[in-house]
Amino acid sequence: VIFCGQSSFTRKMPKENLIEGVDLSLSALTSLVEYQSEGYQLIKY
Repeated sequence: VIFCGQSSFTRKMPKENLIEGVDLSLSALTSLVEYQSEGYQLIKY
């Protein structure tokens, strides 16, 4: 699971408070771009 860093900052939730298995990304957009470069596709609904 990847948590958006911008949301983390806005909600005042530091990385130290995240549960095990949750990674912090700079932003949702950077995660989407990274996954798309690995062949994943975004499904909009």
